[in-house]
Amino acid sequence: MSSSTKNFCFIFLCFVSVFAYSQEEAVVKRERLNYSWGIGREHAGLGLNVLYYPKGWNLGVFSSVGYPVVKISYSLGIKYRFFFKSQKTRYTPYASFNYGYHNAFIAETNHPLQTNNKKYSKIIYGSSISIGVDTGPKISKKHYVSFGINFGLNNKEANEYEKFLLSRGYKKIDDNIPISFVLGLRFVLD
Repeated sequence: MSSSTKNFCFIFLCFVSVFAYSQEEAVVKRERLNYSWGIGREHAGLGLNVLYYPKGWNLGVFSSVGYPVVKISYSLGIKYRFFFKSQKTRYTPYASFNYGYHNAFIAETNHPLQTNNKKYSKIIYGSSISIGVDTGPKISKKHYVSFGINFGLNNKEANEYEKFLLSRGYKKIDDNIPISFVLGLRFVLD
C-alpha cells in the first residue's frame, strides 16, 4: 500500500471517528429515495445516480449510469450519512464506497501519419472511497447539493494501460490522478 493510500485511509478514519456519535436517530424525517445529476466517480462520469436508504436508515445503496467521454459506464456502491442527534444543521457529512468507473482513456496519437484508433480508448473499472457533505437550503428539503472528494483505491491497471498507450505512440490525455471531485444536485422522491 503506497504512502498516499495510507494517508488517505488515515484521514478517512479520522473523518469517520469524528462523526461516529452521529449514528443516533435524528429528530427530522429522513429521505429514503432520491436521484442526482452530477459528475464524478459516484455518477459514473457525467450521469445519473439513484440512491436508496432502506427504512430511512443512514446506510444506503446507489447505482449510477454515466458517460465519461469514451462510452456509457456504471458505478455501484454504498453511502453512509452522518446525522447529528437533533439535526439542526443543514450540513450532513457522508462517506461512501464505490465500485465502477475509475478512469477513462481516449487514444489520440502524436504522430501525423498514424490515425486515432478508437479501439484503444478504454474505461478502467475499480474501487474508490468518497467523503463529502450534503447541504441545502433547509433540513426538510426536496433538493440539495452533494459534493465531496473521491479517492481511487486501485490505479495499477490504469498505470499499466497508460504505459501501453505511450508505447504505441499515443499521447498522454490525463495525469491519472487518483483523487477526483464529486458534485451532484439531488432530488428527493420519498
